[in-house]
Amino acid sequence: AAPAGDGRVVFGPFNADGVGVFDPTNDSFSLVDISATISTDLKFAGAALTGDGRVVFAPYNADGVGVFDPTNDIFTLLDISAKISMGAKFVGAALAGDGRVVFAPHNVLGVGVFDPRDDSFTLLDIGATNAINSGARFVGAGVMGDGRVVFAPSNADGLGVFDPTDDSFTLVNISTTISTGRKFAGAATVGDGRGVFAPGHADAVGVYSPPPPPNCTSCEAKLHGYGLIVDRIVKGECVEG
Repeated sequence: AAPAGDGRVVFGPFNADGVGVFDPTNDSFSLVDISATISTDLKFAGAALTGDGRVVFAPYNADGVGVFDPTNDIFTLLDISAKISMGAKFVGAALAGDGRVVFAPHNVLGVGVFDPRDDSFTLLDIGATNAINSGARFVGAGVMGDGRVVFAPSNADGLGVFDPTDDSFTLVNISTTISTGRKFAGAATVGDGRGVFAPGHADAVGVYSPPPPPNCTSCEAKLHGYGLIVDRIVKGECVEG
């Protein structure tokens, strides 16, 4: 689920043949039919609000990115089959610091990136390592205080970190802390910038405290996260506040 630009809450359809919309002003629920566009089961798994007010759904079995526009309640499926068509692609979506929507890799060995500026999709390879060389790698995504996106580990023996400033992926090894399968089942970030993971088979809540950013390129990502457009960056030390 994700908030829409108009304040309503939008539910990404999994088996439902419609987008669920909840209006908190009167506690009403409506279903926007999408069966004429897509009717397969296990369609999407994860939703995120874009800077232009639309809601984007992460494709699971769907061979396209789902986009819901709350201004007219129209649903669009943007085909990505030329780049990836396997099942159980992604689970989790988050708005990165630069305004793109990032999908957490589940069975695919790549980070999905949707750019709402031109509705383009990119699959960024994350390479095969022993720590992520299995299915159901990550479940859930959250954007941290510095604009990076963190993926909650499921079967992966590390949490994933995607940096939109250079499109790099890092695996933070956690095998000495927990190594069970299906560890966590969701991700969120708290006000101090830490990532928090909902327990799946883990008997504890996972908390990730990211290291401080190495340079001011992360400051630009943070400003993008606040909705500010940066045309010029003066290099120097990052100063909080």
